[in-house]
Amino acid sequence: MGSQSLKVSVLVAVLLVASCGLSWAQNGDPIAMERATERAIALGKTGELSDALAVLEPHLSQPSTASAKTCYVAGFLLKERFKRDALNEPKIAAVDRADAVRWLQLSLELDNRDGTKAEWQSSATKALKFLGGTYYDE
Repeated sequence: MGSQSLKVSVLVAVLLVASCGLSWAQNGDPIAMERATERAIALGKTGELSDALAVLEPHLSQPSTASAKTCYVAGFLLKERFKRDALNEPKIAAVDRADAVRWLQLSLELDNRDGTKAEWQSSATKALKFLGGTYYDE
């Protein structure tokens, strides 16, 4: 019976480790998320906004405090795409604007940690003010 109990204990331990690994993988590798965020910024600077957003997409499925900057970058990229497309494709641009507001607001909520603010918070606030003004203009 001692051997059987040991086997069960080992099996439970293996299952726990495996489930922790799956949970960590689902929440994302912070290094991979940071690299994707920096890659998206670089793509955004060259005007490849849709490609930049595609790079971020896998890291936005479960937003957390660790992904606050990634959420900000997604919102900023969507704001830029809204600005680019507002005149030629207003319906698509309106969806981008709504998504930009959502991601920017979420980034500010997620980064609200122990009184310190990320360097990008001022930019996120300005982007939200800009987007809010476009609602008012309509």
